[in-house]
Amino acid sequence: LSVFTASGLFNLCGPFYNQLAHVHINQKKFDDALSDLNFSLKCNTLKKDYLGCRQTLNNIGYVYLHHLDDPRPALRYFHEALKNKVINPSEEADEQAEAANAMGNIGVAYTRLKMFDSAFDCFAKAFAYTGNTDENNFLRLPADQ
Repeated sequence: LSVFTASGLFNLCGPFYNQLAHVHINQKKFDDALSDLNFSLKCNTLKKDYLGCRQTLNNIGYVYLHHLDDPRPALRYFHEALKNKVINPSEEADEQAEAANAMGNIGVAYTRLKMFDSAFDCFAKAFAYTGNTDENNFLRLPADQ
């Protein structure tokens, strides 16, 4: 953190550690990845980058769900991701995309826990975040959307 602050690059701290986590994920170093992601979350929180917080919390949940096969802590992080709201109106579309991502991941976690009704509800909400009422409308969208 001090390296980024001293060099005047504090805005890059969160994204840097988020990307470093992806390197560690590809190396199957999941403890290191979680450490990086937690540091990214700290940086994003300090600079009040709520979209960055949402993305990082989604990534932490993703590691637990897909790499550590542990849906319960994953759910906690996905739900926490949904609590972060952006302040900058220009980030609203990205916020909605991250919300859809988190809700879809919650659905996958519920599926792994064999909570199929809850999973179905989450998948429906994920589609709603995209501005579509259901998956059929979503599938009819032009490819560029």
